[in-house]
Amino acid sequence: MRVEQARKVTNHVIHGDGLDVHCPVESMSLLYLNPPYDFEYGQWKNRRLEQIFFEHCYRWLKPAGVLVLIVPGDRLSVCVRVLAFHFKHKELIGSVRRML
Repeated sequence: MRVEQARKVTNHVIHGDGLDVHCPVESMSLLYLNPPYDFEYGQWKNRRLEQIFFEHCYRWLKPAGVLVLIVPGDRLSVCVRVLAFHFKHKELIGSVRRML
């Protein structure tokens, strides 16, 4: 499991529902985020959970920290605004199929 591997090589690992976690701003050097792929259904607006999750978590990353955001390519568009505004260097790795 990834969390067990991460605990072997780093000082602090948080494993759980990212929407239940509250961290100080700019407190993490690495964020490995795998958000839920679904819709939020609410009275006023329905947004993608990938967007809600990412907007909740991205502030935890220190300047010059590393973000690994696992989302399907067709869902990346819901995170584009935050990525474009808050992240200077970006690299799209590609689909899992191409990486295997």
